Amino acid sequence: MVCTVCKTTTSPLWRRGDKGEVLCNACGLYHKHHKKPRPIALANSNNSRPIRRAS
Repeated sequence: MVCTVCKTTTSPLWRRGDKGEVLCNACGLYHKHHKKPRPIALANSNNSRPIRRAS
């Protein structure tokens, strides 16, 4: 599967958009909460999790 917004091929969960398009989990959740497609700047960022450093 390929996300129609960010073109990723890996996702823990695949979702469907309003028109039946295939969305990765991140793009699907963004669309669900904001009612619009995920911006390309967010879609192409690979830093989905903050890096935690030992103190």
